[in-house]
Amino acid sequence: MDPLSISFGVAGVLPLIAKVITTLRRYAAAVAGAKKKIESFILELEVLQVALKNLEDLLQDKLVSEADIVFDPASVLLSCSTTIQVRLQEILKKLISESDKKLGCVLWPFTEKEQQKAINEVRNFSTWVQFALSVDGCRLLSQTSENVLAILAQQLEQFSMVHQLETRTKVLCSAIQEQTNLLRNSAEEEHRNAILDWISATRYNTRHSILQRTRAKNTGSWLLQNKLFLQWKEGIASSRVLWCNGIQGSGKTTLASIAIDELQHNHMNSNTHLAYYYFDHQDHELQSPLMVMSCILRQLLEQLQELPPSVKMLYDARSDTDSRQIQKFRTLLEEIAESCGAIYIVLDALDECSHTTYMLELIDRLNQIAGCHLLIMSRPYIYNRLPKSHSYLELTIEAQEEDIQQYIQQHCDSVDIYQVADQEFVNQLIDKLAHSASGMFLLPVLQLRTVLNEPTIGEMEDKLNALTNLLSDAFEETLNRITRLPASRNRLALSSLMHLAHAKRFFKSSELSDILALRPDSTSLNPRYRPTTAMILDCCQGLVALDDETDQLRLAHYSIQEYLVSRSEFLFPQFEVNLASTCLQYLLLDDFKSGALENDKDIESRLSAYPFLLYVSMFWGKYIHPVETEPSIWSRLFEFFGSPSALAVSAQILYYQKGYHVGYYGFDESVSWTALHQAAANNLEHATKALLEKVDVNAATVMGSTPVIRAASSGHVAVMELLLQRGANPRMSNWYGNALHCAAEAGQCDTIRHLVRWGMDPSCEGRRRSPLSCTLDHDHAEAFELLVDLGADMHLSDKDWFENAFLEACHRGCERTVDMMLKRGWINKHEPNQTVSALHEAGPSMLRHLVDIGFDINAVDIHGNSALSLARKDCDESRISILRDAGAFRR
Repeated sequence: MDPLSISFGVAGVLPLIAKVITTLRRYAAAVAGAKKKIESFILELEVLQVALKNLEDLLQDKLVSEADIVFDPASVLLSCSTTIQVRLQEILKKLISESDKKLGCVLWPFTEKEQQKAINEVRNFSTWVQFALSVDGCRLLSQTSENVLAILAQQLEQFSMVHQLETRTKVLCSAIQEQTNLLRNSAEEEHRNAILDWISATRYNTRHSILQRTRAKNTGSWLLQNKLFLQWKEGIASSRVLWCNGIQGSGKTTLASIAIDELQHNHMNSNTHLAYYYFDHQDHELQSPLMVMSCILRQLLEQLQELPPSVKMLYDARSDTDSRQIQKFRTLLEEIAESCGAIYIVLDALDECSHTTYMLELIDRLNQIAGCHLLIMSRPYIYNRLPKSHSYLELTIEAQEEDIQQYIQQHCDSVDIYQVADQEFVNQLIDKLAHSASGMFLLPVLQLRTVLNEPTIGEMEDKLNALTNLLSDAFEETLNRITRLPASRNRLALSSLMHLAHAKRFFKSSELSDILALRPDSTSLNPRYRPTTAMILDCCQGLVALDDETDQLRLAHYSIQEYLVSRSEFLFPQFEVNLASTCLQYLLLDDFKSGALENDKDIESRLSAYPFLLYVSMFWGKYIHPVETEPSIWSRLFEFFGSPSALAVSAQILYYQKGYHVGYYGFDESVSWTALHQAAANNLEHATKALLEKVDVNAATVMGSTPVIRAASSGHVAVMELLLQRGANPRMSNWYGNALHCAAEAGQCDTIRHLVRWGMDPSCEGRRRSPLSCTLDHDHAEAFELLVDLGADMHLSDKDWFENAFLEACHRGCERTVDMMLKRGWINKHEPNQTVSALHEAGPSMLRHLVDIGFDINAVDIHGNSALSLARKDCDESRISILRDAGAFRR
């Protein structure tokens, strides 16, 4: 490369430096107490900026061009320029991600250690740039780092008497070495982050950060001083599981955050690790056993200097069909827990978990690992479900009067109550609310808002004296305040509460605002009717909270959810019909008359302009199902079915948001969906029956999917039966297979059973695969077992893994299926030929599993081969290492 080309690269860095400096100056103005730190950072960047500008001028100078300098593609100057750009982009990204979200109450995103490291890096970059500010310097840095080091070493020997050059050379050598190390470390860090992100991308600390900001100062100390907690923390209690039970609204989640901070700041060291998880009744998507397991696993791995080899092997062995599996992650979690000195796991709101049976089993397994300490927060009924044999520590959680008093005082100070009331009233308020709390924190919080909402001290006193100690009364009073709001605000609040109480997942604030803008009987959406998030929060009078990290709106407490759901018929008359009607009205907007779109960019633009479209495309069927036959819904539903553009848009967005291949959401596939496909996929039995009079029962999309395939893969037995009765052909195939293959891949046991009874062969081939093979795509052991019980042939005598179902399960890492086959007695782990074949086909993770469950690693087949000898023939160092570590020996 010539100097002029290099100068263009250098010039490209200058705007980036300018942008970083500009962003830092914004921080200097916004962040209290950090001005000096930021100014020192800016100074170093300005030095680098000047040096790079001078270098750009030199590279474009006639002297350099006449010197006939040719830059190696791996030259020091080029690689260092690239490193500068990469590092500055990382710094800028971190600055922007903080400032864009919270400027005005922004926090400096760097720790002291991180900032000093960044300054040192910038200073080193300036050093070698300044070295290049001569023709000789450019000529030297046009070569690779190895050549530069060799030349400098030679010069150092030749000019050892010249102290100035010696010093300069040493500095440059150090800078180059540091830059080389930086590149290597950056690559290693990038790979580490890729592994961690694959394990879990859940932002586990978001909820914790919110709790840290919102909890009252100097509260919760009673828990940290409690004898049981102290004994549990120090590992001297009679059990390593501390179960904290408390009634609704007693402050369990806040106390969990306080316990986490205590462990994090005062009890962690190199041999002690912490993980936590906040369950949430509104977060259905992110609290499956796999999501919880992977989130905890990631937190523990983040605290290790080196990721264990087993984690790297599992990541390297991943594939599109072999997705993350809970059994593998549980094994990893137990392995890490056993290898660490001590780990602490805090699980909050276990009663809000939708998979409590599995979590109780996991807690029991973790409790068997020495050094694993668990703190559980839940309502009492979860603890009461435990077997009597469990001897967990139990601690009752009740809101403490001192904490309530502290909270009320701080809140009164924050709203400047003294403009209206005097200290005597504040003392009366604190005493009354704290004494009548009945062990709940939520009750005085709601009551405090009720009292402070009054305009005068006299009316505040009247309201205070009228309060009861029932949480339901506090909810009732809050809703009464909402009904007294102006009509438009009252409607806004009740509509918001109705949507949030019956949400299928969290609403982003933009999604809720978008659907609230929909006017009755309107055929288009006017964005001028979208309420702001602040307006929604204000109208809902404290019943709704904003997660400002994720921009999600949520009901402020699980108890509010329970109350609103139980009172929905009274609070939101015909709420199911209204919610279903709203979904259909939105999908039928004129805004979507153009139908499916041709490319991702246009789809993203549509989602940006209409935020609720993503939500409604995912869940409209769930809202329609319970009220499908209501006259108003029925007529609007068939209006939707009669709109090709609405059908195509909902199908396209559904598969686009799932992250599927473009073939699933492309224009041609989306417009080929019929009304019958939609009805079958969404379990609309009555609509399916009506549509069968009008639509071809075997209509196929471009990819070949038929309505019966959609019903079978979704587990909708009644709808599938209707389709079969009217002539649907379950043997028709899409790109993957027929209805039985698709049901097997989805693990839908009910539809599998029904299809086989209808007459389908459980061993049928499709796309050269059997239904048994399809269950292995996601290790659906129950579906595999059912197919075998229904007559599917496992071909256990076959020697090829793509024919022998057991060997295929080993090859594809399906631990649950292998365990089930062993339990059922379908395989014999002591039979030499089968054992050697299984150990040979297994990948690293499965190989460890087979060893753990007792397969003989030294077994020899009829050809005299052992698993180790076959691994040697394959030159598979990973399997060789695993087998040796397990005790395999050469014959």
